[in-house]
Amino acid sequence: MVRHHKFGEQGFTLIELLTSIAILGLLIGILAASMGSSRERAAVAGSLSNLRQMGAAAGLYSNDHGGKLPPHAVFDEELGENREWCYARFGPQTDNPFSGGLLAPYLENAKDVLTCPVWQPSPEMQELVEQAFNVPGNLGYGYNGLYLGERKIEEDGSFIGNYNAYPRSAVINPSKTVMFTISATNRFGQAASQEMIWPPGHLTAGGSSICVRLVNSKETLVGWVDGSVSVVSAIPVEEFPDDGIFTGHIDMDEDGEPDVDIWYPFPPESSL
Repeated sequence: MVRHHKFGEQGFTLIELLTSIAILGLLIGILAASMGSSRERAAVAGSLSNLRQMGAAAGLYSNDHGGKLPPHAVFDEELGENREWCYARFGPQTDNPFSGGLLAPYLENAKDVLTCPVWQPSPEMQELVEQAFNVPGNLGYGYNGLYLGERKIEEDGSFIGNYNAYPRSAVINPSKTVMFTISATNRFGQAASQEMIWPPGHLTAGGSSICVRLVNSKETLVGWVDGSVSVVSAIPVEEFPDDGIFTGHIDMDEDGEPDVDIWYPFPPESSL
């Protein structure tokens, strides 16, 4: 039976329909923002977990090597290349370069732990790094290996990639000495992976002293020598708008000045 509308009975008016659509759009926007925040929090939690596993692996390495911290790299005679703390150089024995790193035997899955959920370089930059430097382009973390050890200079004055590492017991304040951070550096105007990190003022061959990747515009993540991890304040210095990435310096006391002491295992003027 066909139902006839009585006079005055009607559906939604145009204004009501537009209002409903606007409210629905607002709710979807709020939900999307909330989901984005949840994803960001999950990524930060995952990265902190990775940093914690890296710290534990460094502790196990130290236990197996006379109490010494992992060196930044050693030269592998058989490989004919450096074996870094995080990976081995690409070669016939390194189909999975992350499995060849010095910490890999102490990590359940080195590739998963060493690729950061907070950020990854662009696919183009990953490919460029792999081709130019013969290493994985998707590493997400850096190690304070230059200041937790020193370059091993040969008798003839040459340096072939070996580093000496300091004893873990020599670190004066292990809970406030940087061991790992999420890391990035500027290569050709884009953010790229960076396996070594250093204090403010240390200049690389390319002239850059920035190597710490920020999780947003004001914080970064740090793994300390004692194995603890922290979300700490940071100063953004360089922005990569295309990637939405900031790099900068750690500023734990939020005084607007980069922290320096946290990078050194003992006062720079002292010696072992």
